[in-house]
Amino acid sequence: MYSVAVDEGYGGDLGEFFTLIQTNPEALDTVYMLAKKEGYKQSMATFELLLGLKKKKKLFQTYSIQNIQAQICLRIQNLLVI
Repeated sequence: MYSVAVDEGYGGDLGEFFTLIQTNPEALDTVYMLAKKEGYKQSMATFELLLGLKKKKKLFQTYSIQNIQAQICLRIQNLLVI
């Protein structure tokens, strides 16, 4: 997306670009619209995940237990509770 933004007139470096889309909702919207113009078809939420702006929720929780078999049993129990 940075290269598309540069083609559209953006003059900052990559780090500044990433900071800009992290901190400025209008800039993020503009980049999203440019992506859609280039053929991106997913939602804004998916776009934010793709850019690393949001983190995907973990399905599994990690436990620090030495015994791997106990870890697997705990994960299975958690799935059954959900």
